[in-house]
Amino acid sequence: MPYPQVAEMVAIMYYFSLLSPIFKWSAVIHVTWEFILFMVGFVGMILKWAGWSEIMLNNFLWCFVLICLSLNTLSIITEASLRARRALLQIRAQKKEFRRIRLEMERYSSILEGWRREGYNVSDLEKALDNMHSIFADEHVYHRVKDMFKEYESKISKLKALEAELNSLLSSARSIGLDFSDRIPSIREMLRDPSRLNEAENSISVLKEAASNIKKLSEQGFDVSGLERLLRIGKIDALKHNLTKFNKVAQEMGTLERDIQLLGDKRFAEEIQILKGRLGDLSKIEDVEEYVLRLKRRVEEAIRESKIEPWKRKLDEWLGMGYDLSWLKSDLAKYSVEIEKKLEKYERAIQEIQQLKKDLDMFKITTFNFEIFLIEKKMVKGEDIDRVLEEVSSIRQKAQDIIKVEMEKSIDGMILKVKKFLEELNAR
Repeated sequence: MPYPQVAEMVAIMYYFSLLSPIFKWSAVIHVTWEFILFMVGFVGMILKWAGWSEIMLNNFLWCFVLICLSLNTLSIITEASLRARRALLQIRAQKKEFRRIRLEMERYSSILEGWRREGYNVSDLEKALDNMHSIFADEHVYHRVKDMFKEYESKISKLKALEAELNSLLSSARSIGLDFSDRIPSIREMLRDPSRLNEAENSISVLKEAASNIKKLSEQGFDVSGLERLLRIGKIDALKHNLTKFNKVAQEMGTLERDIQLLGDKRFAEEIQILKGRLGDLSKIEDVEEYVLRLKRRVEEAIRESKIEPWKRKLDEWLGMGYDLSWLKSDLAKYSVEIEKKLEKYERAIQEIQQLKKDLDMFKITTFNFEIFLIEKKMVKGEDIDRVLEEVSSIRQKAQDIIKVEMEKSIDGMILKVKKFLEELNAR
């Protein structure tokens, strides 16, 4: 075969290697064949120039081609073997994973059977587990079922805790005479359905809060028979609505009751007890609330009068002491916190003036009598009471200085008398 035909076969074998791009080393093989083509042409030119015959050149090229073809075939076989080994390892890993998933699913089935015996609605989870062939076909389905199982496990755990809470609530309710047995079957039905967990939580929370409020209101003396009836028949929305209104009225009555206790008027206390009994009829809550507001105004007026009356007696007392402050009665008619503070200042001024007079009389000091007279006159005329207090304080300070000097003189005189007595005693 002439040399150009050999070169052509080498080229054909090169292009044949292009048909196997799936192998890892195909790119290396392509580059190698390109290098071989170049070297074949180059070596052929040299050998031909060196005088080799065409037969010798062909034999050389055929040897070269056979060696390269052997290497190419060996590389393909090696790569195929490696790929087969990797595929086998992958199959073994998949079998191991499938075995693990099967064991996991068996465990899930066992737990699911236990939940079913306990009465829980797990139909959705059962359907998912029945599609085992889908799980093995798609790993994402398995993970979805696994997450679904964890969700059910969490919900059933919460449902069991809620059931224990409900049983405790029923026991407590019976101990205080509450009965909401008509509502219990529907709640227990919720406690067997994981998909109704939120509904069960809300229902038990409402019952718990309602029972607590009803117990508290009952202990405070309110007639809660209307609320108990709604609780017993399970009208939760109506119960929440009426309980809100009931608590509002009860809070207002509680505040009013404390004011009545301070006032000490039994008539108002009796009215409060009557109103508490009226609340048993829930349709009268608005009427009771309106009456409570009226009663509140009456109590406030009574409290106001109870605070005004002692001041009226004090004004009469001050009049007997020579302080005609009857004009303050007009302020009492508009009694407020500010008016009370003003009256307290007048009371303090009179007390300080009386104490000052007593102290000055004790030491027979008459220096400040006129100043005190002027201060009393200002006070009776209704001049600035703060100014009056300042002037009284100023006179007291001056009087204390004089009293201190008088006391020192008195002490010195007593010391001299004692010394004189001792000297006379020694002389005897």
